[in-house]
Amino acid sequence: MRKLFPVIFAALLAACSAEEPQESAGGIPLQQALGAGGAEYRQVISPRDFVFPRDHAAHDGFRTEWWHLIGTLQAENSGENFGFQLSLFRIAPSPPQKETPPKNPRSNWRATHIWMAHAALTDARGRRHYADERFAREALGLAGATSQPLSVRVGDWEISARGENFPGRARVVAEDFSFDLSFAPQNKNRAPTLQGDAGLSKKGAAPGEASYYYSLMRLSASGELQAGGKTFRASGLAWLDREWSSKPLAAGLSGWDWFALHLNDGADLMFYQLRDGDGNPDSHSAGVIANADGAETRLTSRDVVLRPLRFSKTGERYPLTWEMQIPSLQKNWTIHAVLDDQKMDVSVRYWEGMVEVKNASGKVVGRGYMEMTGYE
Repeated sequence: MRKLFPVIFAALLAACSAEEPQESAGGIPLQQALGAGGAEYRQVISPRDFVFPRDHAAHDGFRTEWWHLIGTLQAENSGENFGFQLSLFRIAPSPPQKETPPKNPRSNWRATHIWMAHAALTDARGRRHYADERFAREALGLAGATSQPLSVRVGDWEISARGENFPGRARVVAEDFSFDLSFAPQNKNRAPTLQGDAGLSKKGAAPGEASYYYSLMRLSASGELQAGGKTFRASGLAWLDREWSSKPLAAGLSGWDWFALHLNDGADLMFYQLRDGDGNPDSHSAGVIANADGAETRLTSRDVVLRPLRFSKTGERYPLTWEMQIPSLQKNWTIHAVLDDQKMDVSVRYWEGMVEVKNASGKVVGRGYMEMTGYE
């Protein structure tokens, strides 16, 4: 059943989309899974008032929602570097108003949401990227999200937290790796960063082509991880992204390149570059850079120049080295994949992994994560 569920899940995602499903032995593209369609669900139209901790939990009525935790760690004794990812997705296969009234409304088997979880661990020294996935219906306690205290889980993979801005915990036990990490904001007085226009992040020009999006950009993280038959105590920095939407990508867009960077001077940067069908940057690309004191500068497509310098050599093409320029801030960096092979080789495919940021002199000035959908 575990092998069959991803196939059923991929078909449900395709059915929710306006596009024809793309057949591939490597799964369906992430941009298709989260792309066009969704007009009959609740829409992201205008800014909203965010209330925490309530908004850390689920938002029913929207087609798709995700909790995305990534980070970089260093082993306490050996100094080995690791990256980790835990992404939990809630998907509503049908709009709430079209749900057929169940014959037995009280049945514990009834589920209106399907959950998908992706987890990964990058071992920089060992030159290996581990990845796994989980699927479950929101029934019989198999998956779901609760608040106060927050618990979002798929099986025994879980993000949990207490209070308005955490502390929290992330737990994953996969076949070839595991991690159990605690995390909390480095600055307890720093509010979540509301991306875009007060938390409304536009992904297109049409009404509803947007998501509600906020980030906890600089979290201290520590705990235990296992990989390659070894156990490590490690600590470092983490980042939590939260989004929910019904049309998170405009119909004419083919994908994106997303960067979440912790800079050594205490600043944090998020930027996503949206791409059209020819691979050209879209004007709705956007981001933010927050200084160590929390002061934020919004970034538009006109502020950031991205140029791919090196692509993967096999399969779908992914840029593995980038030049990023922000002329107004006098920033000129290159962003390098720590390991080329960090593709999420799961049912919904994309590249996500640990990166280093270097200045013009080649000095490492930051670390973080990069997520990309494939180039044609």
